[in-house]
Amino acid sequence: MTQTEEFLTDDYKGWDPLDETRNVVLVSDALLQELPDGEAVILHMGSEVYYSLDGVALDMWKAIAEADSLAEAREHLASLYEVNVETLANDIRELVVDLESRGLVQII
Repeated sequence: MTQTEEFLTDDYKGWDPLDETRNVVLVSDALLQELPDGEAVILHMGSEVYYSLDGVALDMWKAIAEADSLAEAREHLASLYEVNVETLANDIRELVVDLESRGLVQII
């Protein structure tokens, strides 16, 4: 088991980041704003925490937001990028864990 896998298999706020059947949504106090330069910002209105997304991270977020599950988002992204599927799944999990730790998303 890799160090990333060990981190991701820890019980994280009551959900298993390796469970790709789950979906991710912005919390009700968060706002996503796409900018004309190809970036987007997620702002938590209560805490004023913001998170900038660009390039691949923005593509990942769009796929996650439009998909019914993390697995569906991964499949869509795999069709766009030449990348190892396991690496892509880990990258998606790391983004989701980071966004959740900042209070910007909820895992459902």
